[in-house]
Amino acid sequence: MWVWQVVSFIQLNAFLSARVLDIATLTLLLVTLDCNYFNVPAAVRFHNQEFSDVRCWSTPHILHVAVSGVSIVMFVVMATCQVVSEMELNPLTRNYMAIAHTRVEGLGFAIKVVVTIASVTIAYSTKWLSLVNLFFFALLFYLSVKWVPYIYSALNYVRCASYTTVLYCSLLLVVLAFGPPPSKEEHLEFRKQVTWAMWAGMAPAAVAGALACHFRLRHFNTHVLSRFRDADPSASSKSIYRFSDAREVEIAARCCRRWVDEDTLEPEAVALSEAIIKAGMLQLPQDPQMIVLYSSFLIDVQGSYQSGYTQLQTAKKQSPGLLERFAIFSREQEHTQKASGANNGGGDSAVDLVSYVEWSASKWYSEADRLDEEAEHAKEALQLGGMETLLPQGVSAERGLAEMEGVAFICINAQSIIQVASPEAHSMLGYSKNELKGKDVGIIMPAPFGDRHSAYVRNYIQTGNAAVLDRTTEMVVITKTRQVVPVKLRVSKVSGLNEDSVFLGVLEAVAPSPDEARAWVLGNGAIVAADDRFCDWLGYEGSELAGTPLEPLLVEPDAVNE
Repeated sequence: MWVWQVVSFIQLNAFLSARVLDIATLTLLLVTLDCNYFNVPAAVRFHNQEFSDVRCWSTPHILHVAVSGVSIVMFVVMATCQVVSEMELNPLTRNYMAIAHTRVEGLGFAIKVVVTIASVTIAYSTKWLSLVNLFFFALLFYLSVKWVPYIYSALNYVRCASYTTVLYCSLLLVVLAFGPPPSKEEHLEFRKQVTWAMWAGMAPAAVAGALACHFRLRHFNTHVLSRFRDADPSASSKSIYRFSDAREVEIAARCCRRWVDEDTLEPEAVALSEAIIKAGMLQLPQDPQMIVLYSSFLIDVQGSYQSGYTQLQTAKKQSPGLLERFAIFSREQEHTQKASGANNGGGDSAVDLVSYVEWSASKWYSEADRLDEEAEHAKEALQLGGMETLLPQGVSAERGLAEMEGVAFICINAQSIIQVASPEAHSMLGYSKNELKGKDVGIIMPAPFGDRHSAYVRNYIQTGNAAVLDRTTEMVVITKTRQVVPVKLRVSKVSGLNEDSVFLGVLEAVAPSPDEARAWVLGNGAIVAADDRFCDWLGYEGSELAGTPLEPLLVEPDAVNE
């Protein structure tokens, strides 16, 4: 327990030093380097400002200077790492201090370091110091307004207001340094007027800065969103709005942060955000930050975990920068935790939500394993939802599972891998319990359909064009012993998006007529499969007929061709 208390204390100390008291910490470390470099009499030049009898570049004080220099470098590096590592990848975070893209914060911290060092090294050259402050604080204000990095708007308003206030004071310092009247009396009066102008203008300057930030956000929340909301579906993304940076896409995509209640997002807001992010992907397909943003949207907003982590692998191939690599690493660590159920929280009483979810899932799966085969598969099928509407021959919801006898169910994922198969499916196809699970569904289809099935599914996921979804068709399936079973098939998509799609196939065996034999033939005349009666009548094995032309078997081939 005490170990985690020590770790928590170190983390708190690091946060206070690097984020809250960063300028104070840096100023303290710069005390040994405050050595009257410019615009001072020769007698006090290179003497320490706080200890006037100490020469900075002579022993033993030079040892303190060396230690201070090393400490400053270490502090700046560690503080910068902490600042840029606080990026929030979840677009739906409730953290009020969340920052979507920390590159701006990293640059802002670097600017504050430069200004702090300048305030020590050129403090006696007011003209140079005023120009340095004016330039860097103007740059800091520009970056904050342009990229509005905080997810919550109020934090951006506060940040822009504070930077505008400092910028206004820097501007008055320039006026004070370059514009005093020549006489001493007028000089004192001028300084007094500038001081009053500073006090009177700080509040209006803060309001002006907050308004600048507000109008920047309003540009995205009103202008950009309205263009996407009212856009023609056939219009190209660049004709709607041209994005130049993935951060612009992120700002516009914040529109998804609208809740119907505490846990439910507005569907219209999510759809609009999806359209914006997809437009960003079309315009910036090679930008690793854009790909990471799309991955976060898939994972956290749409719940498409497989698709999201697939996008992360794509981002790895686009030469990501340091921040993008860190974002990818963070997501992969999260994925590893979900997969392993490892509890990486601190303390005996700490509870990791990811581990709890995995523990709960494991508990219920263990309970399900104790059920018999029929009950297990029935419950798994019912969890897919809407089962009664998928039954063939119009089975009503009131009749329920009583009409499921003899009807087989097979559930596959977007990779055509069987996830669930009912006991009826195993019985129909001649497989033992759970033997179908984890296999490619193509093994129960005749060639060439079995070999092409994965391509059919990929085409549907990429284009949305379906050939057999939500309608009943007559097909044939191949048993484990390579026999042919004619079935009525109905395929429906039951859940998921993109790579997380789940499809359910409902199969009902079709009883053949006693005086009828069947063979299934492609358009080019090649036999795909034939039932047992067809093979018996002609004296062939089923494997001998598959792929052979139909015409040599016919007495009157012309009648078939017609």
